[in-house]
Amino acid sequence: MAAVASLPRWTIEQYLALERSGEVRHEYVDGAVYALAGGSRAHSAIAATVTALLYAALRGSACRVYSSDLKVRVSPTRYLYPDVSVGCGAEAPGADADWLAAPRAVVEAPSDSTAAYDRGDKFGYYRQVASLRDYVLVETARRLVEVHSRGDDGAWTARRCEAGATVELPGLGARLAVDAIYADVDLDTD
Repeated sequence: MAAVASLPRWTIEQYLALERSGEVRHEYVDGAVYALAGGSRAHSAIAATVTALLYAALRGSACRVYSSDLKVRVSPTRYLYPDVSVGCGAEAPGADADWLAAPRAVVEAPSDSTAAYDRGDKFGYYRQVASLRDYVLVETARRLVEVHSRGDDGAWTARRCEAGATVELPGLGARLAVDAIYADVDLDTD
């Protein structure tokens, strides 16, 4: 992530105005604004496939699936752009909302440059969102999906799902086949 250097600290109002008028998306963390880079072909294909699979799994429910164009407000001073997010019922944004305030699930497809952030600080920010039940990391270089789920007691558990396995998303009551997530995807390999 590269910080925008024109202002040392941004107000939330400045940030939201930037997002409404700009062509580049930015994340906002405690007054700092970070421009987001584009993803690889595998990243894009995985995000699109997960969006489609979740849409099919949740169709007819109170849940809505959103692409990386909708930011998630994780606190009054932090706005992030996940690759895929899901809001359910009252947790979904209104017709004029610029962000999802209470995601039920978030999916990230980490690249080499974002993996440490996605597993570290970014996951820490998302864990602070009381509504979040599933945080999913879908690898782009190999067929591996990591699922972090929050139980009713608030404790997080982690599962790794490889080829042939099924990804269980208890917060959504949904199941996705790992093989379906990676169907027709050319992985990022050296």
